[in-house]
Amino acid sequence: MRSFIVCVLLFCASFCPLVCAQNLKIGFIDLKKVFRDYKKVTVMEETIRQETEAELSKIKGLKEEVKQLKDEIPLYKAGSKIRQNKEKRLTEKLFEIKYSEEKANHFFTQKLKIGLEDIYREVSEEIEEYAKKNNFFMVLRVAEPDFFGSQTAEALRMQIHTRDVLYWGKDYDITNTILDRMNENYSKEKK
Repeated sequence: MRSFIVCVLLFCASFCPLVCAQNLKIGFIDLKKVFRDYKKVTVMEETIRQETEAELSKIKGLKEEVKQLKDEIPLYKAGSKIRQNKEKRLTEKLFEIKYSEEKANHFFTQKLKIGLEDIYREVSEEIEEYAKKNNFFMVLRVAEPDFFGSQTAEALRMQIHTRDVLYWGKDYDITNTILDRMNENYSKEKK
């Protein structure tokens, strides 16, 4: 993607500087902000969080049963039928916990992945529609580095090294416009 952008810009700069400077309109969008402030993302994440909490509550109940069984087992004579039954139930509960945790983790990770893919597609379509309507030649993703966030120096270095655009004219930043349109459409959809 970077090489494509660089090639297009180099072509414009070297072969048609006056034409390109006058006719090409390039927009910029902060996708991080869009995903942070789009109401549909918040609702999706909250729904997944609630479902996760419900599953974790069930697993917590199983763990309490395991704790109770571990406390009861030593009270019975080794080799007795009751103790053997409790040990068997303990083993079954431990496997059930392990399976339930793995299953919950897998399904919720999948739900989040699929939800984010759908929203990304929706955001891309909205950007494309807006760009075509407003005669943008291209729209580039931009992001401000988070100098004050709680991250490591290595994470900050990576953020700085992967920035594609270091300066952009705020007149062509379409982030808030796209975000407003999408939130408005989502509100209409919910009604």
